[in-house]
Amino acid sequence: MQPTCEVVSVASVVLAVTQAEMPRSQIPVRIRGMYDVAYTWQQKGKVTKCSIYLESADAGTKSGTGAAVGCEANGVSTLAVVSLADPKRPSGSQDPKHLADVLDMFKKQAERARGNIAK
Repeated sequence: MQPTCEVVSVASVVLAVTQAEMPRSQIPVRIRGMYDVAYTWQQKGKVTKCSIYLESADAGTKSGTGAAVGCEANGVSTLAVVSLADPKRPSGSQDPKHLADVLDMFKKQAERARGNIAK
């Protein structure tokens, strides 16, 4: 199963936050869900924050940059992306296979997080 990500506009969330007189029932369900996530982030729930840091100097490469990937539900903020061709070395941003390495690590972290979040 491929992890899915959705990029959304936050204008409605800002409106919901700043307009105290707007009844919750008038906020669209999709936006209300994002609002709930934003205000319950520190609580264990059905969602987790995952991140990809491209061009990270902290990814363990000897020269240049690499990438770091992580999901909070896994108990680790980020892990350096390793090369699929040689798992003992970090995947450098200049490597032609770097994007495949990053996506593979993200997929593994997302699947692990899916098993760790509250049901």
